Parts: sequence; structure tokens; C-alpha cells
Amino acid sequence: MTPLFVIIGLCCLALMLVGLISPKASLFWLTDISKRTRLISFVVYSFGFAVSMTIAVSNDTTIKPETIPADTGVELTDVNKISRWEYSEQIDEMSNALIKTASIPSDNVLQFDFPYNGGSRGILTFRKKGNKLDAYLRISHGQFVPTDMLSYQVAIKCDEGQAQTYTFVGSNDGSPDIIFAQSPEAILKKIKAASTVKIQTTYYNAGLQILQFSPQNLTF
Repeated sequence: MTPLFVIIGLCCLALMLVGLISPKASLFWLTDISKRTRLISFVVYSFGFAVSMTIAVSNDTTIKPETIPADTGVELTDVNKISRWEYSEQIDEMSNALIKTASIPSDNVLQFDFPYNGGSRGILTFRKKGNKLDAYLRISHGQFVPTDMLSYQVAIKCDEGQAQTYTFVGSNDGSPDIIFAQSPEAILKKIKAASTVKIQTTYYNAGLQILQFSPQNLTF
């Protein structure tokens, strides 16, 4: 209906303009030629234009009842099932083995001094290649500080339990922002059963700092 009233309104506007010059032409439908005046032409067609455009606009802006979707059978999301884990899979080009990873960012951000200022977030990752499992911790900006020349002591506390200390080692390429667990299976088992996890270790120019994670619903 809206396009029809728009067309009618535009026709009225055109005839109104014509009537300003030649009312006899615009009021062609009046049999009484004496009534074909500029005033009558203006009143008739201006009124027709106003009414037509009002109807057209009201039709466009009428609020339509909200459509209620049919039941799709999909359950509402349970907040307890929300997971922060991110998963990936890829094929090793050399061995053709499938590599699976599960990573989760820390809930909190650590604040370091220059040159690592601006906020640093930890990322805990489990990686499986064939029968080999790795667990490693990475910091987005910063450096881990080893306890001795070859290892890092990392305390992990799950929920309200006692913190346990695990030994981590550096990467093969010597990157200072990533360390690997010596007991990945034990850590994975603890993480799967936990709702909150706190991981404490030493960072360059910052001492002991704690990263907190919410590792619920890990499927790995």
C-alpha cells in the first residue's frame, strides 16, 4: 500500500504545480470551467498530497507484532557449560602426525615495568602429538626467570587445595617467554578437575607473580 500512496501524493504535487500556471489544465475533471481557479487547484491538490504522504509514512512506521520463533529444540546455553578453552588441530608436515592443542588465557593481567609494561597475560596450553603430551606456559610480554641454570619452579594451586610445585624447563630455542612442564600428565589431570587454578612463578624484574585461570569444561 505504501508505494501506491506515494505515487498518488506525487501526482497531487505535480498537478498542484501545474495549477499554479494553468488551473484549467490541472482541474480538467471539473465540468464547471468557472471553478477551475488557482486557489481551488492549490487547495485540492495540496490536501491530496498531504493526506497521501501521511498515509504512506504511517504505513511504513507502523510497529509490527514481534514474530515468536517456533521451538527449534535447542536448549538455552547453560552458563556452567561456557568454556574459555580454544582448540586447534593441524597436521605435522614432516611426520603427518595430528597435533591437537587446547589453550586458555589467564583471567588476570600482570603489570611489569619497562620494557614489558602495558599488561601481560599468561596462556596455558596442552599439546598432544601422537602419544606425546606437552604442557607449557607462555607470557604475552615478559620473561620467566629460572630457579637455577636449567629449570623453573612453578607452584600450581587448584581450587582450595594445597599448592604443589612442578619443575618446568625452557624451550629448545631459548625463548624466555615460554616454559614447558616436566610432568604434563599430572598437571592436565589436576586442571581437568579444577574450577580455578593459580599458577605462581618468577618473572624478570618482577619477582613472584600469580596468574589465575578458569579452566572449567576442558575436553582434551
